[in-house]
Amino acid sequence: FGLRTGSRRRAILSGVGSTVVALPVIYGLQALSVVVLKAVGMKPDAQENVRLLLEGGLALRAYIAVFAVVVAPVVEEALFRGVLLTFFRDIGHCRAGVWITAILFGLVHFNRAAFVPLAVFGLLLAWLYERTGNLLAPLAAHATFNLAPFVMLALGIHFDFAN
Repeated sequence: FGLRTGSRRRAILSGVGSTVVALPVIYGLQALSVVVLKAVGMKPDAQENVRLLLEGGLALRAYIAVFAVVVAPVVEEALFRGVLLTFFRDIGHCRAGVWITAILFGLVHFNRAAFVPLAVFGLLLAWLYERTGNLLAPLAAHATFNLAPFVMLALGIHFDFAN
């Protein structure tokens, strides 16, 4: 996974910084996806974890936070970038691997409105892994991305993309 490759600090900062810059684009794509779905007569549903975050109590929010900010990034990055992308790169199909893992990343979240933004985010995660050679970069990016809704909720900011 390249965890010993290069500077760990630099990999983490690259992941966090890239995500902070990409968040407005990803949220813009999410809003655009909702508009397109509504235009073609489909109801955009909120992701289940987002709904639970908004409606749940403190204990549920803490559980979701640990799962979303720690567990999911570790598992998903190990699978998508660490195993799958590395496999495609090792057999000489890095570009295909980048696209396949990004699309699969969007699909596994099982939400029509989130598919395009998450696939684009998956492209960023793959780029970070390839650029740094260290899984810590996409891991930090993914954790930062998943932390953003908690920070916005704490600040009283809420984007209701499903309505």
